Amino acid sequence: MTPGETPEGWYADPKVAHPAAERWWNGAQWTAHTRLSMPDDVHDRLGVAVPEPGAPAQHSPLLPPVPQAPPPAPPVPPRERPEPVTPYGVALASYGPRIGAFFLDLLAVALISFPLSAVLGVGDGDLTDWVADLVPMVVFWAYHYGLLARSGATWGMKALGIGVRPWLEHARLTPSQLATRTLVVSIVHLSAVLPGTGTIAGFAWLFVAGSILVEGNQRRGLHETWSETCVVRTR
Repeated sequence: MTPGETPEGWYADPKVAHPAAERWWNGAQWTAHTRLSMPDDVHDRLGVAVPEPGAPAQHSPLLPPVPQAPPPAPPVPPRERPEPVTPYGVALASYGPRIGAFFLDLLAVALISFPLSAVLGVGDGDLTDWVADLVPMVVFWAYHYGLLARSGATWGMKALGIGVRPWLEHARLTPSQLATRTLVVSIVHLSAVLPGTGTIAGFAWLFVAGSILVEGNQRRGLHETWSETCVVRTR
């Protein structure tokens, strides 16, 4: 309010934080007279009239408290999904290292199989060709079974910090677990031995490996469920 410019009258009370509060401005300053913003006939019944200069302060009944909005609820922190672990508390390997180790192992098997296949394939006759085609699967069996039996991890797994362990106990893999896992995993090599099975073997492998993605499957594929094994982080 500007003295001398704003005429006297009832205006919103700048001293009370309530939308219905009014205070008398006498043209020069705020006075002690207050009232609630109500129709004039209500003010007349309450005896709150235009104050005379020097008259004692008059007030309407107590102003009801301004309802305060409740404070905003604190943000709920996002609930972290617990990392899947084995029954004995070892963290399971994530999908990235597993896929990377799989391709590294295929590369290692190919580098070993190629020269052997070339040597065994020299000569005439269907028998030598069939033996040469069988080499990748035999090499894979020896590679997979031997390395897992010795150290619980293939070369590809070691490179990416993962390994294979029994599912129910922290121990060495048993021969039956190794045999079951090796046979199921080697399905991807069937196309190298049986003519016309490439497509079927590919779909079978996608089914076996893709089962890892099933919700609630503890990051274990069918080859691990059937062999009671799992892939864990080793570092």
